[in-house]
Amino acid sequence: MKYMLMFCDRPHDSDEDYDDGLVAKYVALQQEAERNGTFVTGAPLQGAGSGARVRVAEGETVVTDGPFAEATDLLSGFFIIDVATRDEAIAFAARVPAAERGVVEVRPIWEHG
Repeated sequence: MKYMLMFCDRPHDSDEDYDDGLVAKYVALQQEAERNGTFVTGAPLQGAGSGARVRVAEGETVVTDGPFAEATDLLSGFFIIDVATRDEAIAFAARVPAAERGVVEVRPIWEHG
């Protein structure tokens, strides 16, 4: 079953907030998952200052540009993995560096059709 692991991290405005050691941990985990066949896709996201939130209220599109002052944790990246059980997905999520800096949300992907 496929699971999305969403990395919710403290807000950051630039790639400089991630040192080479932290990036190396993500790369190593991704490479391991690629070797064992569980990695589907994933990517880091740019800082909150480059984002926008979009809402439609009464037919009008409302755009709020980042950074978002009210945010305590923001989506900073994701992996999609393919594992047999929820427990395996949770065990993998516990190894993601974001789990030490914020939280990793684990959700099954709804596969229809």
